[in-house]
Amino acid sequence: MSYLQGIVYPPPSIDYPPVVIIFKSDGEIVAVRATASIEAAEGLLRQIMEEVRKELDKDAAVNISNCTQQ
Repeated sequence: MSYLQGIVYPPPSIDYPPVVIIFKSDGEIVAVRATASIEAAEGLLRQIMEEVRKELDKDAAVNISNCTQQ
């Protein structure tokens, strides 16, 4: 069964932005986006996952997991 996961990585220092990463069950990264803040990253992650969910065929065996911040 395939699935997508998304995660927000906080920056290691103030010189870097928070990053949203979406990846497949095999580890392939399908999207990476930098944002201005953790809040913006979390909102973007929710938006991306909701859009993906809407596009999925109801009969497809895909599981979109909950998002967690590391």
